[in-house]
Amino acid sequence: MILNEAVVRAIDIISLIAASSRPLTLSEICKKTGIPKTSAFGIVNTLVHKRALEIADDQVKSFRIGLGILETTLAALSESDLLKAARPTLEELNGLIGETILFAVEDNGQMVFLDMLQGEAYLRAIVKLGTRVEMHCSAIGKAVLAAMPEIELLTFLNDSPLMKKTTHTITSRAELMKDLQATRQRKFSLDDEENVEDVRCVGAPIYSRSRKVIAGVSITTHASRVDRDKLEYYGALIHNAALKISRRMGFSETDLYWNELASTG
Repeated sequence: MILNEAVVRAIDIISLIAASSRPLTLSEICKKTGIPKTSAFGIVNTLVHKRALEIADDQVKSFRIGLGILETTLAALSESDLLKAARPTLEELNGLIGETILFAVEDNGQMVFLDMLQGEAYLRAIVKLGTRVEMHCSAIGKAVLAAMPEIELLTFLNDSPLMKKTTHTITSRAELMKDLQATRQRKFSLDDEENVEDVRCVGAPIYSRSRKVIAGVSITTHASRVDRDKLEYYGALIHNAALKISRRMGFSETDLYWNELASTG
């Protein structure tokens, strides 16, 4: 197969910046990709012109993913069977409880937000479409981790540092395993101010026909709006919503964490 070097390099640059937790300078891009500076300069400028990248800081000339990439991605995803299957249930849940509903997929050990329905508690500054969140400290991420086959989960634990985000973040692998087992038993995941202070979330996984976890959904709200009883209620709602979406995708189990998974750990 003959590959166009300029296109390959452009995709490598986009992938690098998309995976980064902060904007990158041209020097950092060159160092991480091995692309010569003169070539990288031309590619980056072209990507900025086409809105695939944008300048994050004009003084240091750092770059982040541009709205053009996000708009193209979301346009494609909006036509996907998964989002079509999920949207009506997400809208129904949002209308029922008035909380923020999030939809995300796993990519390289992080969750990427692809859809959001805003709730009464204004959390837009915390979550933006296309942004990433760590799996070990978010309800939507832990829901997916708890649904992974054991070998995939162990690979994640070996490869991913459990970074501390708040005073409540779980940073021990042993404690995270216990938390994931509790998730399977209670049928939903819980983020108790582990990713952002004063924000609580419950989450659940979405499966395909082949019983493979393919996405996650969560309810996100300000901590002051929910006590333990309400979290249990929201947990039951998110479980049922995720199960409903999964069944639309051909999933045939009656529970999101069936016996085979519930006994894992």
